[in-house]
Amino acid sequence: MKRIFDIHSHILPAVDDGSPDMETSIRLLKEEVSEGVTDIILTPHYRLDMFLTPATTVQKVFNEFESEVAKNDIKVNLYLGQELHYAKEMLPLIKEKKALTLNGTNYILLEFSWHIKPENPSQIIKEFIDNGIIPIVVHYERFPYKTIDDIVEMKKVGALFQVNAYSLMGVEREERMFFAEDMLKNGLIDFISADYHKGKRLELTNAYNKVVSLVGEKTADKLFYLNAKDILKR
Repeated sequence: MKRIFDIHSHILPAVDDGSPDMETSIRLLKEEVSEGVTDIILTPHYRLDMFLTPATTVQKVFNEFESEVAKNDIKVNLYLGQELHYAKEMLPLIKEKKALTLNGTNYILLEFSWHIKPENPSQIIKEFIDNGIIPIVVHYERFPYKTIDDIVEMKKVGALFQVNAYSLMGVEREERMFFAEDMLKNGLIDFISADYHKGKRLELTNAYNKVVSLVGEKTADKLFYLNAKDILKR
């Protein structure tokens, strides 16, 4: 039976570019639940040159959102984290609790630069790992400099990888879909998530069904639900 645990979303109201207000956030959440989402980590952007909402504010908005979700009787489990855009200052910010891990665990969502390949990405991953933080690299399939070899090298030192459902369905560019399919067939994906913003397509059910057709239901259940449940145990 299909269950979905979405570890990457931008539907918390008015903290980044995902949702402008509470009403929109409730609508987006209902859309996720209609796709089979039972659990969701709300992960607003944290980026030093663009998205700087303090963690204390994010927590306050999360608490308000939880209350509104309860009032609307939406049956879903909510957790809090952030999508952290890589900068050399990020590790100290995590240690100071100014940048959030996923639900207080030692896992983070880590986003690299869109157009400039980070110098020695495996070393960046190793630095986090050596400090007890496990990076989940987000939507690497969307970056123009992506290679399977780089993914393999980062996984060797402990990185995990999250792919966007709409990438797998070819919503943006066909080449991203082919790359995501290669990652899937080579066992290089750990999570498939929505990365949901206002105005974007959800595609979770379609992506789940596609994964079932390509690699089987057992793998689909791991990528959409079981692996996410597992990280919250840590």
